[in-house]
Amino acid sequence: MTTAMHRAPGSLTDIDTVAKMPIGTTWFKAAHLGGAGYVYVENAGVDTFAAGDVVSVYDSSGFVFGKTSTTDATEPAFSDGTTSRPLIAGIALSALTTGTFGWLWFFGYGTHTITTDTNVAAFQELITDDNGKVAVPNTTAATAHHMAWGLALAADSGSALTKAALGGRGMFPWGIHS
Repeated sequence: MTTAMHRAPGSLTDIDTVAKMPIGTTWFKAAHLGGAGYVYVENAGVDTFAAGDVVSVYDSSGFVFGKTSTTDATEPAFSDGTTSRPLIAGIALSALTTGTFGWLWFFGYGTHTITTDTNVAAFQELITDDNGKVAVPNTTAATAHHMAWGLALAADSGSALTKAALGGRGMFPWGIHS
């Protein structure tokens, strides 16, 4: 079950060793501030993820709401028709080691840094490489558009994209209901 916060959570880059709220809690900026959505999660995988990494939902032996991972073995994957891709939970806003808690950006316009493969052009859909930490442009297959989770609003600079809009079929819809 999603818990929604109505007040700003403090710093979105805080790293907690003990959960400060239920994992899966969401917070949305007001529309006039960009309307971005954030989710409070636990890194349940064995890999540390850095700020800007593309993070997947966690599924070792069954989905647990609010747990995330960048460990290939614990990322639930589904096929875009040619390649198995992870279900994206969001973009890490800070470096989280195993068992720590923090925020991911998962929806709306933002200028948080996203780690890329250095080949993203403006207005390309974003998908994830096979190991799940890096955003790549959607040029791999005709059916990959079903897995897009974001749109680059500028070209990347080196391996960093700093202007994008997130959402789409490849992104887990934390607290977003139609």
